[in-house]
This record gives sequence, C-alpha cells and structure tokens, in this order.
Amino acid sequence: MEGIQIPPMIVQPFVENALKHGLLHLRTDRKLHLKFTQENDFLIVSVEDNGVGRAKAEEIAKQKIKHQSFSSEATENRLQFMKNTVGVFGSVQVIDLHENDVPSGTKVILKIPLAGTVK
Repeated sequence: MEGIQIPPMIVQPFVENALKHGLLHLRTDRKLHLKFTQENDFLIVSVEDNGVGRAKAEEIAKQKIKHQSFSSEATENRLQFMKNTVGVFGSVQVIDLHENDVPSGTKVILKIPLAGTVK
C-alpha cells in the first residue's frame, strides 16, 4: 500500500462528519478510527466513530439552524463520475452501529479504485 495517494477531499468529508456530528456531542471517551487496506484493485477506507449516531445527530441538528451539507454527496458523485467516464466503480457504504440496541456510532466504508485499475 505504500505510495498510494488519494485526494484528501475523498476521505475528509467523512472524517469531518464523524467529528462534527457524532463525536462533538460526547463529553468523554471520543474515538475515531481510520483504517486503510487494499483488496485486489481497490483501496478500502474505513472511518468509524463511537459518536451519538446519525439519528441522534439529525435530531440535534434540527434544533439548530439548518446547514445543508453536500460534501458526502459530492464524494459519492465523484465515485459515480469515475464509473461513468472510465468504467471503474467505487462505492460508499454507511453503517449505523449499535450496542445493546442503543446507537453507538457510525462506520463509513469507502471502496476506491486504484489508479492502476483505470483503463
């Protein structure tokens, strides 16, 4: 995996969302895990937090001035663009984590095609 470079704007929105919407609302024991692995011709990036979860974060956001975020959607659009232009498909999977039926964070898995796979 050494030498693999990815644009920061691919991963950054998901790290920012974890910090701003999940972990910000915890007082202690905040955890953010980033994991980079390679599976065949794809870089797999996992962004996992132990925050309040998406439902609670949305509930909190509704109490504040509504901010329309487009960064996560923009990343999905970039991956879709890669599929449409060069035929290589990446993906974004968002998983709501639970512990004892209580929201316990969010995990995002990005599957990014490696440059050598683009034909």
